[in-house]
Amino acid sequence: MLAVLATLPPPGLALAAIAAIIALYAAMLIVRFVVHARRRRLKLIAACFLTIAVVGLGSVIAIATVNWAPL
Repeated sequence: MLAVLATLPPPGLALAAIAAIIALYAAMLIVRFVVHARRRRLKLIAACFLTIAVVGLGSVIAIATVNWAPL
């Protein structure tokens, strides 16, 4: 969805969101293999997952808001 929205203004917002989501997925993988405490690992992975959802939804809403205003 963000790849398609990258063509719409504001320029760079969708690409920045994609980069942030990729970084958060990488952080999830790193946490999986570095953190040994099960409960702490689960909390960190859940935090990354929720942040991915917030970044994705927030960027889609921001792009939609900017492009809806001229209508």
